[in-house]
Amino acid sequence: HGLLDFLAYMFFLPTLMVGPINLFGDFARDLNRRRFDGAMLSRGLERVLFGYAKIVILGNYVASFLVAKAIFKVQAGNPALAQYLDCLRHGANLYFQFSGYCDVAIGFAAVMGFRIVENFHYPFIARNINDFWNRWHMSLSSFCRHYVFTPVASAMRLPYVAILVSMLVLALWHEFSLRYVAWGVYHGAGIALWQVFNAHRHRLPGPGGPVGKALVQALSIFVTLNFVIVGFIFTKEPDLPAAGAAFLRLLGLEG
Repeated sequence: HGLLDFLAYMFFLPTLMVGPINLFGDFARDLNRRRFDGAMLSRGLERVLFGYAKIVILGNYVASFLVAKAIFKVQAGNPALAQYLDCLRHGANLYFQFSGYCDVAIGFAAVMGFRIVENFHYPFIARNINDFWNRWHMSLSSFCRHYVFTPVASAMRLPYVAILVSMLVLALWHEFSLRYVAWGVYHGAGIALWQVFNAHRHRLPGPGGPVGKALVQALSIFVTLNFVIVGFIFTKEPDLPAAGAAFLRLLGLEG
């Protein structure tokens, strides 16, 4: 490839701001092969429309306005519930805003003849925290898995250390601050504990019948979802001390 190809990649408008992460090889292939495709153009425009609906209706109105009103109503009577709802609001708004932006980016790229990787795949129905990171911000998770986790795990032969380092890199990718370091450690520890549990769960008695399996699956989704929701307490607050105070309110230890 030449310099112009590289500059086209670096300044590709749909993914210039926040992603999804589009690898150069995929971009160069589409740059050389793209042709007018009416069906792709139609899908791209539709995806852009859906993305803006997520951002404006679900993110700005439902998550940021309606849920915020509900939080305000319960704030005085139940601070712990209000704090939980605020974590839920923050996570829902973040998902709708970011996944909506990714829809716009993917659709905009499709209009121009480029295929951008998907970045979200129903993350809030993940069965465990490892599964969650295979569904949330998938392009960044894949980047960290290939360029951080694999080299560190290969060099140190310590997979749990590699998990923690990967999550720290992923966290600091978002923001260089103590609150994001805490968020990265929180998720890294969660993934490591899941890996330990997964390695030994064959010793536990399995659920009996389809009903038992369905209940275990529902419980897994519920536990994972709440682990993620509580983790948003680190990123929704302005700094780490404020996150600590919010966590105490969540536990009902501070009014």
